Amino acid sequence: PNPSMVLRFPTARSVRATALAFSVIGLFIFVLLVQFRQNFQLAQPEPVVMIADAPHPLSSDAEHRMNTSLAMKKIEDEVSGKSKYWNMRKNHQLYNLTISLAREHAPHALTVLDVGAYESPLISRMDWIPTKVATDIQNRPQVWEDMRGIAFIQGDFLELKFATKYDLVICNQVVEHLPDSVVGKFVQKLMKVSRVLIVSTTYEMTQGTIKGHVQDPISEAEFRSWFEGNNETTNTGEMFKIIKNTDKVKLVDPADGIAKPVTNIIAVWKRK
Repeated sequence: PNPSMVLRFPTARSVRATALAFSVIGLFIFVLLVQFRQNFQLAQPEPVVMIADAPHPLSSDAEHRMNTSLAMKKIEDEVSGKSKYWNMRKNHQLYNLTISLAREHAPHALTVLDVGAYESPLISRMDWIPTKVATDIQNRPQVWEDMRGIAFIQGDFLELKFATKYDLVICNQVVEHLPDSVVGKFVQKLMKVSRVLIVSTTYEMTQGTIKGHVQDPISEAEFRSWFEGNNETTNTGEMFKIIKNTDKVKLVDPADGIAKPVTNIIAVWKRK
């Protein structure tokens, strides 16, 4: 027979060699694919976040502020319905000025204390301050019993003990009611428990204009003297500014019977 026509079967050695060759080729192709995939992934651009979809870094804080403001506005409206005192006073320029001064001098405050709050939820407007506390020697349950967002403490401020200082303390229209034997100690304690202190009172008001004002008329020199002294509290801070503000509210001066605008004097004291 023709040798070229003879069917020859591969030997075991040749089969193994062929299998080994295919294995090497397969491994080489696998390595190439892995390398290609890695290079492809490295070449991919970073995913693009559209500005419209990206959260603003302050959005959550701004949203919280807005929700807090709405909640506090609701509380203030509720108090207005319960308190004739607050309903008559809530739009006074003095209170708006107090809020402006608080924003200016305590923008990063975490705690605020309102001393002598009576029926005033003024600190509810300080939406940037999370912890709010009010105190007064009188308890007005119709205002404070169901109050949300402001903790109320009844007691004599001079007798109350505070474990820590407050970032901001405000005291509006209180010191004019205090006798000489108390008013200096009272202001000194206000300074002791505060990092920033805002105090307001009537300025040069004729004695007898408002019932219960035992300090009237109060001059600037007298007002300043309550913050002064040679003690540790005084030496740790300094008077930042004194402001005189004339409100639209008018009261009859008993000296001449003429209705005159009320002028208030406001102090901003800061711890060094």
